[in-house]
Amino acid sequence: MNNEVFACSMSKKSIERLQGNNEVFACSMSKKSIERLQGNNEVFACSMSKKSIERLQDNNEVFACNQEKKSA
Repeated sequence: MNNEVFACSMSKKSIERLQGNNEVFACSMSKKSIERLQGNNEVFACSMSKKSIERLQDNNEVFACNQEKKSA
């Protein structure tokens, strides 16, 4: 797995480690933080529309919460 991808099913420990890359979105982040990170286009917000999710996935830096683990 690339260190640019966040899996919603990851352990808290892993999430915290990946957050250090500023390329990772944690589902538990505050809305304010989510919005700030979205500006990097490396971040996936669980609340994004499907259309937005698909567009960002093209960067291969984005993980969609509704993707199968296999796809990630």
